[in-house]
Amino acid sequence: MEETGTAERVAPERTTWRRRAVGPVIAAGVIVAAVVIGAVVWSAGPPAPPAPVAERSTPPAPGPDPDATPVDGSEVQPPDATSRSAGVPLMTPEPPLFDGSLPASGSARGELVDGYPDALAGPVEGDEVLESSVASEGTTLQATVTARSEKAPDAVRAALEKRWAAVGLASEAGAGETETTYGGSSAAMTLSVSAGGTGTVYSIVAVLRTE
Repeated sequence: MEETGTAERVAPERTTWRRRAVGPVIAAGVIVAAVVIGAVVWSAGPPAPPAPVAERSTPPAPGPDPDATPVDGSEVQPPDATSRSAGVPLMTPEPPLFDGSLPASGSARGELVDGYPDALAGPVEGDEVLESSVASEGTTLQATVTARSEKAPDAVRAALEKRWAAVGLASEAGAGETETTYGGSSAAMTLSVSAGGTGTVYSIVAVLRTE
């Protein structure tokens, strides 16, 4: 009986000791947590204040006053149709190479058809005309001639190039091409040259504008 009473007295004492021991541990944990949170907040620092809005240093420029009295020179002047930039000459259009009346459309064999522009688009002098034609429409004349020559292809080409260069027509393809075009502001010539057993056969297609 005496041992039982002793054991009962020991049990409450242990329980009391445990409660006393747990209490300080919990309190210490709370203190440590508070210290850690405070350190984190302190390291972050206080929130930065908002950046100040920059004030406009110069006031906006005032617009035109609708009630203002106009002065000489303030009005917008209309463009002068006769004025031009100093030092820039006025461009004068070149007159057309063919300025005569357009012939009626037609064709011929062995000769040049009536109204054919021989001075511009005729064959080389002395060559045989195989066929020719003209076609007029509006202010445009198309003339075509096919001729045969005893000259070499290069000689035929050189003779026609010399004639067309004298009136301002420039080649648009290199020499030696089978077909070459010569152009200007109011005329275009297309020359095709080929060599055969009967000599050099060539054709000229001219497009002439009268304005």
